Amino acid sequence: MQERRLMRFHRRFEDGWVRGYVVGVGPAFLMLCEVSDHIRYNGFGCYRLADVKNLEPAPYPEFVEAALEKRGDAFPETPAVALNSIGDILATAGRLFPVVTVHAEAARPDVCYIGAIISIEGGVVWMQDIPAPSGSASRPRASSTP
Repeated sequence: MQERRLMRFHRRFEDGWVRGYVVGVGPAFLMLCEVSDHIRYNGFGCYRLADVKNLEPAPYPEFVEAALEKRGDAFPETPAVALNSIGDILATAGRLFPVVTVHAEAARPDVCYIGAIISIEGGVVWMQDIPAPSGSASRPRASSTP
């Protein structure tokens, strides 16, 4: 069994640290089982290796792991997401999860897209947004995949 090690890193798009367990590495992306500041597992995130800065072991890993254990939080099963390209990530995550969140920080730093992946065609991802609180139906949205 491979040893898990709590890690942290900076990104150019966020203040502070991103913290979690590296559960996969591809040619240009890594996948992290994220641990929130509230010391809870917080899903999985895929990050461009080029955006990961100052990757290092997180401080006080024993404390974090003891808190997770006391809460009864089991390490989540790592999803089989292909980390070869953004297209592969979106395609495999879209098949595994009914809802995904996509951040296009380089183009629109304050915007994220949340919904179901419908298709990926020629570098464009089509998503069905989550319906607005009013209950009105949303239309599929296209976003280019850099």
